[in-house]
This record gives sequence, structure tokens and C-alpha cells, in this order.
Amino acid sequence: MRNFIPVAVAIVLLQACTYRGNDFCDRPRPSGGDRGPGREEKADTLPSEAKRDVYACVVKFPQSYDWRQDSLFGNVNCKLTLYRNAEPILDLKAGRDTGIPVSPGLHHIADGHLYTEGPGVVKRDGEDFYRFAGSERMVGILPGGPGVYTLSSISGGGFCLRQDGTQVLRMGSGIPKSLYKDGGHVYFSYLTGGPQDRSLNLVEDGVPRPVDFGPGERPLAVRMLEGKRYLLYIKDDHYFISDGRKEVRHCVCRPSEYEDAELFPFADGCGALVDKTFGTGKGSRILLTGSRGVAFISGGKASYVRMNPQCRWAEVVWEMDGTVTACCSDTTVFRIDRDAFLPADDCVWYGRGDLVLGMSDLSTGRPFLWDNGEILEIDAFGYISAVSVSLSR
Repeated sequence: MRNFIPVAVAIVLLQACTYRGNDFCDRPRPSGGDRGPGREEKADTLPSEAKRDVYACVVKFPQSYDWRQDSLFGNVNCKLTLYRNAEPILDLKAGRDTGIPVSPGLHHIADGHLYTEGPGVVKRDGEDFYRFAGSERMVGILPGGPGVYTLSSISGGGFCLRQDGTQVLRMGSGIPKSLYKDGGHVYFSYLTGGPQDRSLNLVEDGVPRPVDFGPGERPLAVRMLEGKRYLLYIKDDHYFISDGRKEVRHCVCRPSEYEDAELFPFADGCGALVDKTFGTGKGSRILLTGSRGVAFISGGKASYVRMNPQCRWAEVVWEMDGTVTACCSDTTVFRIDRDAFLPADDCVWYGRGDLVLGMSDLSTGRPFLWDNGEILEIDAFGYISAVSVSLSR
């Protein structure tokens, strides 16, 4: 849709790291034998009887309305259909006066349910899940009991954590980060302050606590993993990841106007993803894995790196010519040679060794799933706005 398809610019790969003693940076090439104990083996060796369901949300338009031109700028009545394994299981009216918007980024699939964000309301499968005052955008959703946790950023600053819609914590300032579970506890973190006086806080089960850093350390991210706390920070112009007992020095840090980062489970510890924006308007994305790192100057239509506790890393780049390049961990690089529409982060799912993308062919206006290298067409006219994979015994 033209109101949210950005102008394409070439994707340029930048090797941003230099050799420093035992520290080195290149494209990560972990082999299956390099996987750390526990997490990855368990994720990649699920019993054969495990049930796998692929979900997709499709925004469906009448054939008479060309969603690719979008002459009404999204103000058109249509349908949201939730598919499970390419079979429709839920239809919802969407668009004008329905409380369910058609815009990508406002649809989320979790635990087989479709969550939609509208003005003052979050709906689950078309029914009100909770209502709120003001303007918020969901940044995380965590199902699986007890209850469903949601984390939203508040317009003007701050965030709100809810359990089944009931407010657990609300702050008037701070930038919230990933919502996740570890050891039965619900965690996320948030940043406050500017580049020179940045503070980092870790929230456990709704209780925030400041994270202390040493002299000369500039905080970027914190994460709990198997009961251990990992920190990412800048010191002496390098990135460091520390578990409290040892620290690993990574690539040289290039000064930038904006910098944000996340930690994610990797091998026998944590890796990190760092996003930077420079005064020129260009940005770089640095993936720190073990003692390795990769930096990208990404000016193309979209560039996604999605993480979850059962994965190593995945990279998906929507390129200037409409083709999509996908790569996960140490597997093959795939190129999807179709003029594709990949509108939002929720259209990329990676975990337990699977990489699934939801796209639409712009030449035909019809959606399709790319599932670990195999393409599955969906009989509809429209685009996919979210995907998810559910694994159960």
C-alpha cells in the first residue's frame, strides 16, 4: 500500500569491525556442533510427534479495490482472516467504523489468537480484550499463563504493563524493551535519560529495579537468562557483554546520534543486536554473537532481525527490487525472487530452527507463506499482516 511502502534504497553490507588481538568480527558461522548445551539442542530435536501449526493473518479486500494503489489510504471496509495451516479459522470485519484497523503493525498472533489494536482498544479474536485511555502501541505480548501479559508504549513517553488487560505497572517516562519469561518470572527492561545520562531498569513481575554499572560503562541492555543476569554496555569505545563474572569484548563502537540494543539467548550465553543512526541519516545494525559481529548499513525497504529464546539469529532483508533475502543461523541464504510486499515485523517469525515469512506478490495482489524455503499460496486477494508458529506435543 503506497501510504506505508517506503522508498527503496540499496542495501550495503559493511564490515564494521577490525581485528584486535583475540577479538574479531565477521559474518557469524556457528555450526550445529557449536550450539551451546541445553537450549538449542532441545529446540532443534523436538519429538517427531510434536504438532506444528503455522498461523497467518490476511487483510482481504474485494477484487474491485486495488489495495496496492490504496486510493482511499486504508479507509476501506475489508476483512481480516486468521489462517491455520492455510485453512481459514476466523473472519473479522475490519476498516471503517469497526474498531479494527487494516494497517500492518497493528495485528499480532499469539497462542493461536489474533490480537488487534484500535483507538482505545485491544481486541482478541474480534472481542474486546481491554480498553484504555489515551494513545498506546503494543510492543510486546506474552501468553502462556498465568494470563496474557501485554507491554505498550505510551504516546508522549512512558509505558504500561498489563495482565489480562489489568494494569500492573505504568510509568510516565522510559523506553520499554522485550517482554519475556525466565524461571517463571515475567521480565522486561526500560531506558531513561539521554545518551550521556542514560539509566537502565529491569522489571521483574511488575517491580522495577535500577541496574548498576561500573565506572566508565555506558548501559545499553540487560536480560535475564536461566536465572543469570547479562549486561550489554560500552566501555573504552568497545561493546561488552558481561554475565557478572566475565566480560567479552566485541567490536569498536562508532559514535552515533542514536543507539539502541537488545540482548537475546545465543549458544551458552547471550548475543546482542545494536541499532545505530548517524547524523547523515544512515544507520547500521550490528549483530554480536560470541566474539563475532556483523554490521549492516540498511537503507532498503525493510530489514528485520527477529529473536526468541529458542533461536540463534535470523536476518531478513526486503531489498530495493522487491525481492527478499533470508538467512537463519548457519543455514543457507535464500533469495525469494518475487516482487514481494513484506510490511511489518510481525510478518517474520523465527524460532526453534524455523524461519517463516508472510508476504504478498505485488504483481498479482495475492498473499503467500514462505516456510523454511517452501512457498504456500493462500487463496485470497490482499496481504499478510502477521504470522506465527505454534509447537505443541
